Amino acid sequence: GINAEYGSAVKFFLHYHYLCVMTSHGIALGINKGYKVTKLNKRQNNSTISRKRVHRRASFIREVVREVGGHAPYEKRLLELLRVGSEKKALRFAKRKLGTQRSAKKKKDLITRVIQEERAKKKAEEATDQ
Repeated sequence: GINAEYGSAVKFFLHYHYLCVMTSHGIALGINKGYKVTKLNKRQNNSTISRKRVHRRASFIREVVREVGGHAPYEKRLLELLRVGSEKKALRFAKRKLGTQRSAKKKKDLITRVIQEERAKKKAEEATDQ
């Protein structure tokens, strides 16, 4: 077989491979196999930081689109559910439409903020009328 043809070269390769794959617990096989190294602390570079930040122009454009286009039908339903006061039902509805609990909570908070702004605007109008 292979040992007869290559002999010591195969043995050297296997031995070298075994030494290189040593892990922190000294076993060369399994999930944690790999060469033992000290991990560096990850730091975010500027591109990932700037990607997460919402820019002024983008937020302005979103605001204009929201004003012109209005709310989506499911958002209108959320508005009604939150106005009535069934917060739990609204959250469940948002989760069903959006997919995740996290995005549902964000959307619910956004819609409650919209309701609060509407109420504040009404109070301001009433104060100016009197």
